[in-house]
Amino acid sequence: MLPVLLDSPDACIRLLELLSNRLRRTSDQLEGVALMALPSRLARLLLTLSEAHGSRGKDGEMLLPLDLSQRDLGQLIGASREKVNLQLGRWSADGLLRREDGAMVICDTDALADIADAGAP
Repeated sequence: MLPVLLDSPDACIRLLELLSNRLRRTSDQLEGVALMALPSRLARLLLTLSEAHGSRGKDGEMLLPLDLSQRDLGQLIGASREKVNLQLGRWSADGLLRREDGAMVICDTDALADIADAGAP
């Protein structure tokens, strides 16, 4: 790989961009785990996943078709499955999101963004 990078400045720049983005995401995750409350961490994760993998549905809802378990979500934000379950249940009862055909539907992205921002350091 080194010979390719030495011969191609464009490839070198692309690799640096990729590594910088990964480092930024990792830094954001660590910051979130260390400084943010669980609702903010979970809201931020769901919004990030919806931006990367979601699609807009009816009434502006965001469909997140990823098959992530509550345990998976918890591992991504440093929380237990039980705590994730409780928070998702609260948000579902409040009308912020719901499960539909194996996907998560974010009904109110603005409210979720407010929750994510409330815990920002």
